[in-house]
Amino acid sequence: MPILPKESSFVNLKIIRDFQVALSATAEEKKECGIHEGGDKYLDDAGVERTVPVGALAWERNIDKEITVPEYIQEKIKETLLELDKNEKITNEHLTLYEKFVGVDTPPPPPPPPPPPNFIKESEDKPRKKEGVA
Repeated sequence: MPILPKESSFVNLKIIRDFQVALSATAEEKKECGIHEGGDKYLDDAGVERTVPVGALAWERNIDKEITVPEYIQEKIKETLLELDKNEKITNEHLTLYEKFVGVDTPPPPPPPPPPPNFIKESEDKPRKKEGVA
């Protein structure tokens, strides 16, 4: 299940697209971080040639980038994560996002179930009342 909707109103999809662009690294940021995309070859700090696996990214340095998350995006992320949690579909990939958007205040675990009732089997030694006899 995607975290953000793939279909919505024009305005909401524009908000989503603008947010995705803000998350993307600019050409300048890629150069500053030393970002390499899948299939790229580069020399690491030790001078060893590395190849980035297809579909992956590698980078040499981290930089700080401040990004404002629009209210609509915050609401949709939280709504989706709560739905995934309710349906027990949260994965490890969701944990950090869940902590940031939903919160880490987890409810206490439910109390243990009550012990089963003690069933005492009647003793076979007790005399039984015979049916039809008064």
